[in-house]
Amino acid sequence: MLRISNTYTYLGDTLALRYKTYRDFESFVDEVRIDGRLHHSFVALRDIMVFAPALKQNAFFSNNRNTTLRCQGDVRGEVNNLRARDLFIELDDGSALKGNFSSRNLAVKNEEFVSLRLEQFNTRMQTLRELIPRFNPPSNFDRLGALNFKGSFDGFFADFVAYGDLSTDIGRAVMDMRMNLKPGKEKASYSGKLSLINFNVGKWSGNSDFGVVNITSEVKNGIGLTGATANAELSANIKSFIFKGYNYQNAVLTGKLNKSLFDGDFAIQDDNIDFLFAGELNFSDAVPSYNFNALVNHLDLKALNLSEEALIIAGNVELNLKRRG
Repeated sequence: MLRISNTYTYLGDTLALRYKTYRDFESFVDEVRIDGRLHHSFVALRDIMVFAPALKQNAFFSNNRNTTLRCQGDVRGEVNNLRARDLFIELDDGSALKGNFSSRNLAVKNEEFVSLRLEQFNTRMQTLRELIPRFNPPSNFDRLGALNFKGSFDGFFADFVAYGDLSTDIGRAVMDMRMNLKPGKEKASYSGKLSLINFNVGKWSGNSDFGVVNITSEVKNGIGLTGATANAELSANIKSFIFKGYNYQNAVLTGKLNKSLFDGDFAIQDDNIDFLFAGELNFSDAVPSYNFNALVNHLDLKALNLSEEALIIAGNVELNLKRRG
């Protein structure tokens, strides 16, 4: 039995450090094996960096050197080949993780590999930005607020497969996805399935015209996470979607997104809208262009809150509208 304690760290009730010679501590992350059963323990990030100085390159460790981790569970292996069972970790900001964990190369910049089976993971986007190298999603991700995830994560921090259930302050997402951020946002690749449940698109986008959505969608062969580079095959079943106060229901969308050009089909039918669309929408210019055919069996613009006057439209529409000059 071994307990280690100082002003900032207490590790126990059992901790063994196994090594061949004292010189192994010069290569602590690869040569010293940790065998621990942690119970009501805590450790300061500054003390971890003493033994694993390569972690100073990690923004989370360097920016939060005075942060204390509270932890318990069974931990085995070297820092660069670490495994844990029945692990519970909590940070000062309230972020917490509970589950099983295995890893490789945690102290090797850009080569950190993690396999997680999570019963609980609570955090915020700012903590993830600091913890995960090269992970910097657009600022509207911060509007998600508190993140509560359970599921699995396998891969590198910038190239991973994730499956799970994410609850946020503005809705819930169930995902099964593959994402590679290593080439950067412009060339990132992705695919998978995503369901949004009572997700507030208005708060997410900052546009009050939008409201809560319930949707099941799939993305195939996705490339690029910016408007100038996005390219993907899309399909979606929109169970409900609020726009300008009207609740659209039972809509189906299929098509391809190529940068700011969408080419596909959209169909929806209820008491106030019976509509079938096939064609292109191009948002690459300040003034969008359209090239589509639409079958409008019934469109009540006032009921849809798109007109203040009583106006009902029906008919076939063929439109090829482009900006001149």
